[in-house]
Amino acid sequence: MAKSKLKIPKICEQCGKPFEAKTVATRFCSPYCVDKSGRAKRRRAKEAIEKQTLLEESINKIAEIQNSAIYFGFRSYSSFWDIKRYYSSTY
Repeated sequence: MAKSKLKIPKICEQCGKPFEAKTVATRFCSPYCVDKSGRAKRRRAKEAIEKQTLLEESINKIAEIQNSAIYFGFRSYSSFWDIKRYYSSTY
């Protein structure tokens, strides 16, 4: 992007401070805000992956419990939850 002689008034996406941008594509007021934004973006991505992993583990545990209940012939709701309590205390 070419620099302009005009100063474009903008607001930093990270800290919210007003600044004068040299290009139209400038989003942050300083290298510090660029780094801080990158760290926050990586943190959000990591949290999303951890959340997805936890969800998949929970689904697998529930499926395991349901399959165990069917295998042992438990049809009543209370017996199913007894098995679930047993499995959740062992993990």
